[in-house]
Amino acid sequence: MYEDNQNPFARYYSQKKYIYKIESLNSESLSTLMKDFLNNIKTDYKEIELWHTWLDKYEMDEVGYEKINCSKLAVDKLDAFFETNTYLNPKVMSIYRH
Repeated sequence: MYEDNQNPFARYYSQKKYIYKIESLNSESLSTLMKDFLNNIKTDYKEIELWHTWLDKYEMDEVGYEKINCSKLAVDKLDAFFETNTYLNPKVMSIYRH
């Protein structure tokens, strides 16, 4: 995971102040790693947008959106989020606390 605030496509998708890019290059489950990360963030965040999409411009009308509390987020839900083809079916999961 690394900061990616200058990515013009990320700015096209989201207006959040901080943007990070995640690349999974190991054999561990990305969903498990993400769930652990979300549970162990030390800063008190209100909402995190988790995007799974192809970084290219296209119509945003077909974006799948889901909002969920971090305490109710299961690894199998993240598995389903990361599995589909994002070129045709981009999606965002809004994860919030409290």
